[in-house]
Amino acid sequence: MIDILRGSWRILKIKIGYRVPLKVVYYVSYNCNLKCSFCERRTRQSKELTTDQVKKCMREFKGLGTVGWSFSGGEALLREDISDLIKYARKQGFKCNLVSNAWFIPEKIDIVEELDSIVISLDGPKEIHDAIRGKGSYDRVITSLELLKDRKPTVIINTVLNKTNLDSLDEILEIIEKYNCGWEIQPVFCQSKKENDNAIKYFTSQQDISEAINWLQEQKLKGKRILRSDEVLNSIKKTDYHTLPDCYAARAFFILSPDGRLLPCARFLPESAEYPSVLENGVKNAINQLPDMSKCRQCMLCCYLEYNYALHYLVRTGIRYLKNQIRG
Repeated sequence: MIDILRGSWRILKIKIGYRVPLKVVYYVSYNCNLKCSFCERRTRQSKELTTDQVKKCMREFKGLGTVGWSFSGGEALLREDISDLIKYARKQGFKCNLVSNAWFIPEKIDIVEELDSIVISLDGPKEIHDAIRGKGSYDRVITSLELLKDRKPTVIINTVLNKTNLDSLDEILEIIEKYNCGWEIQPVFCQSKKENDNAIKYFTSQQDISEAINWLQEQKLKGKRILRSDEVLNSIKKTDYHTLPDCYAARAFFILSPDGRLLPCARFLPESAEYPSVLENGVKNAINQLPDMSKCRQCMLCCYLEYNYALHYLVRTGIRYLKNQIRG
């Protein structure tokens, strides 16, 4: 009962404008062993937090009520101290997630088993996936799925919807069902001009994307493990971003860059130098210096849309719950 009341109160604080760091997505490094066609993060130069600095950040976030910690990149498993950091995050009581291209999972299966969930990129059958991410990458994904089939953690497949794979979604679904994974999708988009120059050949029409989403929604109705909510799937089909709800996500889910900059949203990573440093300001002060994003209407990140719709739902249910408790 106390935990429910505490959780409801935190959600209401987010509603009225407070920042409550429920989850952190930490980009451990921009280094990556692959050269994905529509990603230019590996070309970015950035200093990286030391092991002790990351652990200090974890403790500070824990003190502010953080419950989830995600490791991303680049390729997060390339970082030499990733095992130590995952174990330390678990020690803080965080629910731990990691995003990976799967290349190093076989060599690091023991530490991967420490995670609550892992997100693995899969963009199509072998010829399509390898054309996007590099030769041999598809086989690494399948090898990793075989290893993880009867183990912890929960496995989620993330597919970037693009011009080359919309006709192969049924083949991806077969793999997902075979290995009992969840399925998340993200339409291809760009965060910088360099990314745009590389990715433009993968863009497709809004009509094609909408037809793919309609197919995914049909599969979801059949009980397939498509993890995107109907609210997010319907948002992808819209072209009018002004219909999106106010962004609560940027008050509750924060991005930590490799060099310790704190951001309200991952789409600002190319301009991370403009945002406060947790090393210079501490986590709490850095959070307080972030701009208000509540009226942002440019969201193309499905994960943030998901967070946002969930928070709007929790606000409504949280208010009802508190009213019922007050009434006795």
